[in-house]
Amino acid sequence: MMLPDKTIKTSFSLIGVGAMLLQKISHSDTVSSLWEKVKREETTNSYEKYIKGLVFLYSIGAIELEHGIISVGNKDEN
Repeated sequence: MMLPDKTIKTSFSLIGVGAMLLQKISHSDTVSSLWEKVKREETTNSYEKYIKGLVFLYSIGAIELEHGIISVGNKDEN
């Protein structure tokens, strides 16, 4: 699931899962509410894939978690 290759489609890779999650995040999503939105998606049909996608996005600064709410982008950037 980590990187796309000849046997793993991009949509099922960590990059693809992260991209899908970024599209689904709204201004008031918590980890639980976002999971409810995406758990039936083919690319995130397991909680493990979902969490790995969130960790990936957090580690590259694409999302933040503040007071239990997920937000897109880094507020500290100028």
